Amino acid sequence: MAEKLAHPPEEEKQPKLTFVKPPQTKAPPPPSKIQTLRRLLGYVTAYRGKLAAVIILLLVSTLLNVVGPYLLGVGINEYLEQGTVAGLINVVLLMGAAGVGGWVAGMVQGWLMADIAQSAMYALRRDLFDHIQTLSLRFYDRQPIGELMSRVVNDTDAINQFLSNGITRFLQSTFTLLGVVVAMLLLSIPMSIAVLVVVPLMAGALALFGRYAGAAFANLQESLGALNGYMEETISGARVIKAYRQEESAVENFRELSLAAGWPFGERCKSVRWPHF
Repeated sequence: MAEKLAHPPEEEKQPKLTFVKPPQTKAPPPPSKIQTLRRLLGYVTAYRGKLAAVIILLLVSTLLNVVGPYLLGVGINEYLEQGTVAGLINVVLLMGAAGVGGWVAGMVQGWLMADIAQSAMYALRRDLFDHIQTLSLRFYDRQPIGELMSRVVNDTDAINQFLSNGITRFLQSTFTLLGVVVAMLLLSIPMSIAVLVVVPLMAGALALFGRYAGAAFANLQESLGALNGYMEETISGARVIKAYRQEESAVENFRELSLAAGWPFGERCKSVRWPHF
C-alpha cells in the first residue's frame, strides 16, 4: 500500500489536438485592361452582320466626306481660274451628291450602331443582374447597397457611352485621318510631309494625357460610388439620424463626400500624380 502511495499511477496522456488550417484560396488577380476590353467587345461582336455593315458605311461616309474638299480644290485650280463654267457646275453637283451620300451613310450607320449598342447593353445588364443574384450574404454585408447601385448604374452608363459613341468615333477618326493623309499625298507630297512631322508629337501628348486622365476618371467613379452609397444609407436611415440629432453631422459628411467627388477639384482626383512642366 505504501509503495502504491509512493508511486501513484501515471495519468494517461491525453492526445494533443492538432488544428489543420483550411487552405487559403487566393483571390484571382483582376483582369487586365486588354482582357476587360475584349470581354466588353464580345457583347458587340455577337452582331457581326450589323457590325460589318456599320464599318462599310463608315468607310463610305468617310470617303465621301474627304472627296468634298478634294473636289473643291479641283474646281478652284482647274475650272475657276480658267473660267470654265460647265466644269465648275459639274464639280458643284458632285460635291452636293457626295455631301448627301455621306449624310445618308452616316445616318444609317448611326442607327445601326445604336441598335447594336442597346442590344449589347441589354445582354450586359441581364448578365450583371444574374451575377448579382448569385452573390453571398457576406458580400451584401460588406458592400453598401447605395454604392453597389451606383456602380451598376454609373458604370453601365459609361459602358453604354463607350459602345454607342466611343467605338464609332474611334473608327471614324481613324478612317478620316487615313483618307486625309491619302488626299494630301495626292495633292502635294512635300506639304504632306511637313504636316505629318507633328503627328508623333500629337500622339505622344495624347498618350500622356490618356495615362493620367484614366486614373483620375477611375478615382472619380470611386468617389461617386461612395457619395451615392452615403446618400442611400442616409435617406434610408433618416429616422435614426433624427432620433439621435445627427442632422448637422450627416450634412457635413455629405458635403465632404460631394467635394471629394467634384471634378476637377476633388480630393481623389488631386491624389493622381499629374505631370509637372
